[in-house]
Amino acid sequence: HLGPPTTDGRGWSQLVGCISMLLDAFRDMRLESSAPPELGTRAANRLVRTIAATWGSVILAHNHNWVLLENELEIALETTGVVPAPLLRLNAETLFALYEAFRGERTAARERLDRVRSEPALRRAYRLRLVLDSVDVMIEGPQGNYEHALALLSTREPDILDLTLGPCGPVEVFDFVDYALLLQQDEEAVVRVERARDLLREHHSERSAFVLDACDAAIASHTTLAPAEGLLARAQTLPFMYESARLRLVYAERLRKRGRIAEARRQLLRVEVELRSVQAGAWMDRVRSELRACQRGTVVQVTDLTEQESRIAELAAAGLSNKEIGIRLHLSPRTVGGHLYKVFPKLGITTRAQLRDALARAKSDETSGS
Repeated sequence: HLGPPTTDGRGWSQLVGCISMLLDAFRDMRLESSAPPELGTRAANRLVRTIAATWGSVILAHNHNWVLLENELEIALETTGVVPAPLLRLNAETLFALYEAFRGERTAARERLDRVRSEPALRRAYRLRLVLDSVDVMIEGPQGNYEHALALLSTREPDILDLTLGPCGPVEVFDFVDYALLLQQDEEAVVRVERARDLLREHHSERSAFVLDACDAAIASHTTLAPAEGLLARAQTLPFMYESARLRLVYAERLRKRGRIAEARRQLLRVEVELRSVQAGAWMDRVRSELRACQRGTVVQVTDLTEQESRIAELAAAGLSNKEIGIRLHLSPRTVGGHLYKVFPKLGITTRAQLRDALARAKSDETSGS
């Protein structure tokens, strides 16, 4: 119930870090005490460690520091197996479910989620129920259940602690916008962004500012892609890889719908790399679905290739290496590779093995079109 800790310029994240350090220091002090190791002391030490792991795990999830988070959660689950602390155990289980959902392990996350929700102790834990909603959103949204995910997000009030400190942080505002736009609820998306902007006005951070800008860019992308392009260019110097990958995915979808297939494919392949680097496996199905849509939407005629590109593509499709093609056409292998680098996106493919079918399909489209 305290107001925001703004008097010394520190935010909630720093406050959580300080509390965790104090709890760890208190535990170490007790462990180093010369008093005999009685059972009560050992139990108290474990309880302090559990509390420290609880505080620490929330901020680790907030910052997507999954390796350290997994370690903290294992400690919390181990210690609550000795010291009865049901809410702290449920907190650890819930964050484990969020981690599993984020990685795309939906079955494991759903089983853990259902198990936690069946616990009577959960009735006393309002904030923990909010995190459970976030797990549900992370399970359902990325696999296309947009209405379900949006219902969970829209039927709870925006909360400043959730936005500034919660495990998902401000990126859930982008989730709301993404799903609302997919369901053609643009006005609801605009209203949610403005409410979040009002809440965050006194709690400014570079991350929340980026997310809100990404929301604005996604909303504007129905009419113009310039804001998204500008923000993605700026994101190259910022540490928000997951947030920028989410925006890039929306940007790529807009490119495909505008018929800019080759550009959309390049963006999607970049998204795939970025999401994998932050272990965000939950979104890979949507990325691959978009890549398949790009493949279906690729309509290229052989005449769209230059004469030299067409000849090189035919020889490569016949199984010749770059060196063999170079000898036949009096080109260096590097030049041949450069031409193929231009041919692949034009044909909507990524490997030489796809060349034969892509050329056949292009010739068929050319014949049917004439």
